[in-house]
Amino acid sequence: MNKKNFRSNIWINVYKTLFLLVMLFVFSNISLAQSDSLQPYNFNPDVKSISFVYGDYSFKTNYDTSGWCSVLKVKYKNKEIASSSFDGWIDTMNVYDFNGDGKKTVLISSYTGGAHCCVMLFIGIMENGKFFIHDTLFLGNAWYNIEDTEKDGTLEIQTGTDMFAYAFTNYAETRFPPRVYRIKKNKFKDVTKDYPEIVNAYIDELKTDLKEFTKNGFECMGKEEDTFNTDAGSVKTILAAITACYHSIGEVKKGYELIDKSYKCPDKDKFVKILKDEFKLK
Repeated sequence: MNKKNFRSNIWINVYKTLFLLVMLFVFSNISLAQSDSLQPYNFNPDVKSISFVYGDYSFKTNYDTSGWCSVLKVKYKNKEIASSSFDGWIDTMNVYDFNGDGKKTVLISSYTGGAHCCVMLFIGIMENGKFFIHDTLFLGNAWYNIEDTEKDGTLEIQTGTDMFAYAFTNYAETRFPPRVYRIKKNKFKDVTKDYPEIVNAYIDELKTDLKEFTKNGFECMGKEEDTFNTDAGSVKTILAAITACYHSIGEVKKGYELIDKSYKCPDKDKFVKILKDEFKLK
């Protein structure tokens, strides 16, 4: 993904959700072949089932409209070896070589539906005629792309976090600090710190947003007043995201220095305490 477009792609996908919910109850059967291609995640509510074969393994999902869940059945040499149920529906399932070592991983994504939630990723392992889910990654309402970021034959999952949704103001103003994951030893591993260029590019965009509020000043609220749907709340949301970005690359001090410089409202100490205690940005 182009680093400069990371934030815009996240927001485009968020807005897609509102449109796609209109089609929530529209389904049709489709069959997808296994693929190692790098496809961005775009939730598709039309997907009711997915079927593909990989070697001696065959996979098939079915969405249960009455139970709001997907059932995945896996066969090995035509014998059923696994059956798993997932909240929401599975709309994407592909086989990838994440580490360039020839070992294939089944990456499954499910979406629970709802106005702002929830995407989950699952690591499926094929081994010795067996199949099992080894790890889960909860993304909330953040979408993702699979990228060979460094063009070295290894794949990363680029996404964001909506950790500040509704924390300081409305959801529409939520910022999504970048997160980058690799799959190591069949586990999702947060490697965002290895990609400071992605994080810093997003920080620069956030600082531009911040200037829109600070260049002419903004109205503060009282020490104990709610900042929801106020300019002060918008500023706190931006500053929180910037601080989370710096935290992800080991430079959290810079975030608090910017808060001290940019946010002079009576509730500044309370704001900082929330970031440190509730969001663990220390």
